[in-house]
Amino acid sequence: MNFEVRFGTALVINILLILLAVFMSFISFLEFFFKGGLLQYFFLLWSGLAFIRYISYRRYIYLWFNKLPVLTVNEQFIFDAVKEIQYKWSDIDELYVDNGYLNIKLYHPEKYLPNIDTRFRRWLAGSAIKSGRTPYVINIDMIKTDYVTFQNILDDYSGGE
Repeated sequence: MNFEVRFGTALVINILLILLAVFMSFISFLEFFFKGGLLQYFFLLWSGLAFIRYISYRRYIYLWFNKLPVLTVNEQFIFDAVKEIQYKWSDIDELYVDNGYLNIKLYHPEKYLPNIDTRFRRWLAGSAIKSGRTPYVINIDMIKTDYVTFQNILDDYSGGE
């Protein structure tokens, strides 16, 4: 079963925050030419905020614009299109929800570390594994479904485990 990105409050707010940061960066950059003291360098701060927001939500925006599924759940696996990681049911020890995130606890979490896109995120995930936490999470708030239906679908495909 495929799930699309929910065009809801979370996505709208994050798109607006990205646009606001870009706008404020532009305004602050103009201030650079008027020599406004320390304020003339605020465009760096706003540009950084826009960049970080964009990096965090670029896949959701891309998937939403192209009407592609953000999550696929079937008999063999769960595929997270945002992180581009496919979790096989045979590797999943436990699924649980915490603060709007589906946490995926794996039998051998190190096996999935090479699938993480950047060296920094791989390091963070490795640190989380060493401390006993799971780094593999899916943001349920960004999925177009209600929680009860989503939980039932996961139970059906996982065999009710």
